[in-house]
Amino acid sequence: MDFIDKIDRLEASLTLILPKEFFYYSLKKHKKFGNIQFDQIELNVHARNKKAEGEFDIVMYNGNSIALLEIKHKAHPTDIEKLKTTQIEKFKLLFPDYADYKFYLGIGGMSVPEEIEDLAHQNGIAVLRQQGELAIIDDKNLIAY
Repeated sequence: MDFIDKIDRLEASLTLILPKEFFYYSLKKHKKFGNIQFDQIELNVHARNKKAEGEFDIVMYNGNSIALLEIKHKAHPTDIEKLKTTQIEKFKLLFPDYADYKFYLGIGGMSVPEEIEDLAHQNGIAVLRQQGELAIIDDKNLIAY
């Protein structure tokens, strides 16, 4: 691997880490998503068992709800479908104690195209985006899964 390849890989890694950390630290202070207060927030949750393996960008917990937040540099339509099906199913398989909890979903990124925002709203998924130094959470159609 030459020097240019190493720089490209480093840049790709940073573009994924920085958005996740930006939204994580923005949510960590108040631990609130939608109108729901959470007790705990975790970044980069990895788990594996005999039934599944999964990675979750940001997870928020309270006594009856889970928020799963998928953070991308630039969100795509397939990310919405994956979040509301595959990610919830994997989480329930990996953490069966939470299987009966309500799930609230969010998709975020430094760039969230209008088509993704519309698709998220149609599916009851909140949209997180950066506006200057602030994280803006558009949760007007947020639903529990």
